Amino acid sequence: MKTLPYIALLISFFSQAQIDTNTPADALPNYLNENTNWVLDFSDEFNDTNLDLSKWTTQESTKSRAPRPNLSITDWWWKNENVSLNSGNLVLKVQKHDANTMHCGSINSRGKYESAYGYIEARIKIADATKGTHTALWMQGNNMGNIDGTGMDGAEIDVFESAWVNDFTKSVVHIDGYAAKHQSNTKRFNTPGIHNGYHTWGLHWTPDFMKIYYDGKLMTTYASPLWIPQVKEYLWLSNGASFGFAPGSNNFTNQPTGFLTNAYVDYIRVWKEDNPSNSTGCNTVYNSDFENTSKQDFVWRKNNENIKLEETTNPVVTGSKYAFLDGRDVNRFIHQDVVVEPGLTYNFSFLGRIQNENGGSGIYANNHATKGRATLKGEILNGNNTLLSIATSSRSNTSVEGSVLIPEGVRVVRVKMSKNWNIAFIDKIELTASNSLKCTTLSNGFNQPNNFTDNAITIYPNPVHNTTKISGIKSNYNITLTDISGRTLRKYAPLNQTLNIDLNAYPTGLYLLHFSNRIDNISFSKKLIKH
Repeated sequence: MKTLPYIALLISFFSQAQIDTNTPADALPNYLNENTNWVLDFSDEFNDTNLDLSKWTTQESTKSRAPRPNLSITDWWWKNENVSLNSGNLVLKVQKHDANTMHCGSINSRGKYESAYGYIEARIKIADATKGTHTALWMQGNNMGNIDGTGMDGAEIDVFESAWVNDFTKSVVHIDGYAAKHQSNTKRFNTPGIHNGYHTWGLHWTPDFMKIYYDGKLMTTYASPLWIPQVKEYLWLSNGASFGFAPGSNNFTNQPTGFLTNAYVDYIRVWKEDNPSNSTGCNTVYNSDFENTSKQDFVWRKNNENIKLEETTNPVVTGSKYAFLDGRDVNRFIHQDVVVEPGLTYNFSFLGRIQNENGGSGIYANNHATKGRATLKGEILNGNNTLLSIATSSRSNTSVEGSVLIPEGVRVVRVKMSKNWNIAFIDKIELTASNSLKCTTLSNGFNQPNNFTDNAITIYPNPVHNTTKISGIKSNYNITLTDISGRTLRKYAPLNQTLNIDLNAYPTGLYLLHFSNRIDNISFSKKLIKH
């Protein structure tokens, strides 16, 4: 009778033990998503004398890691003695052992802290990249080497690797091991000031996307299911020999033998979302009313710093803040990327006006008679393709709306607001699933439709080798099997509550099962992996 309470107490104690008591109780991710209920799940402030071995293992290489011939490094190794704590920092030291050998520091949390989804953040001062080293924040899945054509069963997620001497870096997702079947997806982005001082790095990971942040600003997004792990991964902090130099570089050979450089990690923290709240709006656009851009202006990206995202003079809605696109005779725009569900219809709307006839002198002079009336435009974009465009040229506050069907295979769209000349005023931007009877705030902090998923549906086995069984099917369901590109492979109209699906004729990889019931207006999808 006392076993369950004891186990619950033990679990609670273990969870608390993973959180550093030096972490501020009110600590939130640097990007401060106020609409998400973040709860700290893991942290290390590195304020102790010795590394906490209940959380971390120092890496000791048993064989040389991959040579870096461009730097004349024939072998490099992770060494226990190159890891230490000092002045509230994890210190990862790099040394030149001899003319062609480098020793470095590395730790990971394998078998001690492994987790799926959430927000992972670290504050890091990278090592001196000019000496042939690179600092990295990354994660690894235990089953990354399994070859199934996807990263759903585990991946190497490189949040960043500082392998270059300019102000940019790259994130990479590696799947299907490191041999002949290896696949990778690399995204480059600019990182101003990366080689000077401390910077925060963040990974927002959900079942549907991974977003990478630098100093609180969204840098890049992975949204294809092919690259998003659905399993627990462990944390990794490391220093290593760089791969970002051209052949014949002397950045390592010119250095004297001995100490080269250190990387410093101030902290690493992981948050989970607690008890997502229901919402009836399902608006996928974050900060659509421009009320909290003092902390969130990175959500809306601007093409010019003269744009104001928290203006109060001449509001669109009385007492409300709004976006002010200045520039008069030049193009100005703002945009953000949001996650959507393919196959669903979304309503897109905004409230705004364009300054067409206010007149004035000099640069404020009214010239619509010669240039035509200015236009305020809202667009939903998939890459270079415009899925929907709505606009107004009214000088009075006007509500503009339209609808768009998200094509199969599209998981992220760009919401763009622009004006061609003169001044635009914008407020209350919404992109909402047309059937929003059921909504939930997902762990990405955006309100999203939940696909009306029927929790009674089970698919087993999944991953599957040949045949899988779907159970809990309600009457009037239609089921469509597609590949990752959205190509229809087979359709089913089951008469019973169970259905066997044979994948023997199809190659390994990721597939999607789309369920629909037109009578009850139900539509949702489930992922299926063949290995």
